[in-house]
Amino acid sequence: MIAIPTIDLQKGTCVKPPGSPLRAPVPDAPIGDVIGVARTWASNGFCRLQIIDRDAESGFGSNAGLIADVIAVIGSIDVVMGDVDR
Repeated sequence: MIAIPTIDLQKGTCVKPPGSPLRAPVPDAPIGDVIGVARTWASNGFCRLQIIDRDAESGFGSNAGLIADVIAVIGSIDVVMGDVDR
């Protein structure tokens, strides 16, 4: 089995995914800097990361530039883009 961590992006920051048991009292509360979170996953031994651009999914913007920055900075980890039915 391969575990692939997912980062949900909204308005340029990582947010808790909808329905997450880690959900903060405030919906879509930021949980950290995307590059820092990606570095943490990589340093914990993960070789692949999925990024969900919630702004692009909803049609209210895009985090494409930030995702490109993650790919450039975290070169040692494969980045998979995708949407997830939650």
